[in-house]
Amino acid sequence: MIRSQLEIDADVHFQRRVWTGQRIGWFFFAGLIITALLGFFGGGPVSRASVQGSGLGIEYERFARFQKSTQIRLALAVAGHPAQVELSRRYFDAVQIEQITPEPLAVESANEWLIYQFSGRGNVLVTFRLRPQRFGSLTGTARLAGAQPVQFRQFIYP
Repeated sequence: MIRSQLEIDADVHFQRRVWTGQRIGWFFFAGLIITALLGFFGGGPVSRASVQGSGLGIEYERFARFQKSTQIRLALAVAGHPAQVELSRRYFDAVQIEQITPEPLAVESANEWLIYQFSGRGNVLVTFRLRPQRFGSLTGTARLAGAQPVQFRQFIYP
């Protein structure tokens, strides 16, 4: 009976480093998947946000994607007619407006503000469908005529 013995050099320290690298990779990709499912890259529970101000509520996504549609919903509590909301021009210079529902009665420009007038009294819900035109951090400001401004922040991924 002939026995053959293979002589294989085993580098135990190298093998342990490879295993450690694999485990680090597993945890990295598991963390990436979990953060994506939670909405850190847009469209999940962590991504949805809202702010409230005097007579104004804003719902938006904290994280959005460059050139992908996103929405901002405004809840206006107004007594007069027409409902009027002022939005910062600086924010709207960085996004393209695709659709506004309901359509505004009028739009005016005044210094740093775009002034939108909507028909309705009491609670008016307005949805802006937007497409970000640049990536990075965006800060928007909105206010009802003469009221304190409300700020919201978004991060636009490339």
